[in-house]
Amino acid sequence: MTALAAIIPEPDVDNHPVVYGYVRAEEPDEIQIGLLRNEIGQLGHGQGYHLAVIFVEPGVADDETARTGFTGLLDVLELDATHGAVVPDLDLISSDNYTRAYLYRLIQRTAAKLIAVYREPDDFKVGSA
Repeated sequence: MTALAAIIPEPDVDNHPVVYGYVRAEEPDEIQIGLLRNEIGQLGHGQGYHLAVIFVEPGVADDETARTGFTGLLDVLELDATHGAVVPDLDLISSDNYTRAYLYRLIQRTAAKLIAVYREPDDFKVGSA
């Protein structure tokens, strides 16, 4: 079994859209990471999403583009059953303009939506429908 196969969710009998979470923290602060994971989980449950997995990257600098967890997220965003990625805040992907634009372009190559907990209720669409 590959690592990717291990995180593909079981089919959702209620047909809730499947989403994956992503959390990046410059400092490996387990309390902060736990709070961010909780926010993603609450949005997923409250909006009727099926949250499969949350990719967590502690200790990753704001301007770092080589990210193991983000690469894993991109892999699952390519799956047919995936609706989108949920992040606590768009700036938590990166507050560095160059890095954020680069990472957004990588997400745009998928058909997935980028959904932020702290944003307007509608999904922030970065991919094409």
